[in-house]
Order: sequence, then structure tokens, then C-alpha cells
Amino acid sequence: MNYKDNNKVNIVGLLSENNIEQREKDGRKYVTGNIKIQITPDNIIPINVFSFENTKAGTKNPSYTQIMSLYDKGVSLAACGGDVTKASKVRANTCRFEENMFASRFNGNIVSSTRITGSFFSLGASEDPKATFNCGILIKSIKDEVDSEGEETGRLLIEGVLEQYNRWDVMTFVAESKQAVDYIHSNWEKGDTVSVSGKIVGKTITQTVTSGDEGGFGEPEEETRTYHRIEYVITSGSEPKEDEFAYDKEKVKEGLADRERRKVELVEGAKKPAAKATADDDFGF
Repeated sequence: MNYKDNNKVNIVGLLSENNIEQREKDGRKYVTGNIKIQITPDNIIPINVFSFENTKAGTKNPSYTQIMSLYDKGVSLAACGGDVTKASKVRANTCRFEENMFASRFNGNIVSSTRITGSFFSLGASEDPKATFNCGILIKSIKDEVDSEGEETGRLLIEGVLEQYNRWDVMTFVAESKQAVDYIHSNWEKGDTVSVSGKIVGKTITQTVTSGDEGGFGEPEEETRTYHRIEYVITSGSEPKEDEFAYDKEKVKEGLADRERRKVELVEGAKKPAAKATADDDFGF
């Protein structure tokens, strides 16, 4: 399987925010940051961008040109006061999933999340808004989802291993329709290579948190917290692939071992005192 053909994300919608920055490091100009694309008012998808102005060969980088065109010409909802008639419609081409992994400096625990990266964008898209994916994964685990009370929700959480250019990433997909859940229970298992397609769904979650000293007196205080969560919902999937078309399990095993080594390095790095930061210390990641 080719990693380039098995990690595709396509997003079309209104430009919600444009957080692209131009920077320079060691004499090389580059752009970094993110944009946010609104599929619906409740479904806003961030896309990370990065590109040097020139390739190592000294030629102009096409991805830099496209990102700068979006930076210069794109009109975001944030910039036009939320007027959907003035905001630019954007198509994000050839995006992909990546694992964003780091160690918390507060407790040293590894934090892993999925982010979407892209380099090529088109303004004036005519398609209806959408956020979809098509991936080839090796199944790392299949679990029944449980809620905060420990009750099963009826959904499945599928941990999938994705091949990247120079590493293997892990991300979690969701299966929620009865058809998908029943099929996966009956046909998929750990170690299978499968193709999955689906939709990227952003949700606004509101939680009420109660605080107060246990065993004391007085009325507990309630605090409402709101956050945005993005899920990767599988709407169709293939049969497990024959060995000829599947990922090499030994290569995946080596890739996951390397991922564990990277975790250790991240934890060790988090224990070191933070260096004084400057505006050009990193690439915005």
C-alpha cells in the first residue's frame, strides 16, 4: 500500500479564520499557522499549513504560492463580521491526517491528537460544503465506547495505524451506525488492513461541572464548560485485505516501536527547563 494514496482528506466550505503567518529562519522564508473552514456553523475544521518559499533546489515552492494566494485573497468570516455572502468559499485539496503528539510539561503524560494538514487550496469552490476522508489503516484495536458513567454508547472506537512518509501514526475513528457496528464486530479484528471512508464531524460539547468539598457543608458550585470536539466517523469500510494488498505487519510493528521511542524522548524533553522562546524559535507547531 502507498501512504500517499491511503490518507486523503477533502474539505469544502467557507473560510472561517485565516491564521497564516509569514516567518523566516536561517535565511529561508516560510509560511505557517492554520486556517479554519466552516462546513456548518457547528462544524468548523482547522487545517494546519507549512511551506518554505523555495525548495532546496532554489525553485519556487508551489505549495507556498497557493498558501500565500489564500492568505492575500481569502476573506474569512472573522474578517467580514460573519457575513456568509462575503466570506470566501474554499476547497482544501490533498489534505491528510497526522498525529500530533507531545508530552505535557505539567504532568509528563503523553498527549496525542489528530490534526489535518494541507498545502493546496482553491478559492471560489462550487461544491456543497463537505469534510470527508478516505484512508487505509491497520487496525490496532476495536473497543466499545463508554460514557462518563461507564455505560456503553452503542458506538465503536477503532484505533487505526496510518503510514506516513517517515513514520507510523495512530488515530481513532468512530463507527456509530448499527450497520457499521454490526459489520465491524463480525468481520474486522486487530491486525487487519482495511479501507475506511467517512465524514469529519465537529461538535460543540457543553458540560456542567460540580465542585465542592466532599463531606463538608454548603451548596456545591456548578460551572458550565464548552469545547469543540472533532470526530472521524466511518460511513463505509472494506473487507479485510488479503496479505498481498495489506500493510506489512512487521514494518508496522517496527513503526509502532519507533513511536514508543519517540514518546520516551518527548517525556524526557518535557523534564528539561524550557528555553527562552523567540518569535523564530520554531515552525509554529
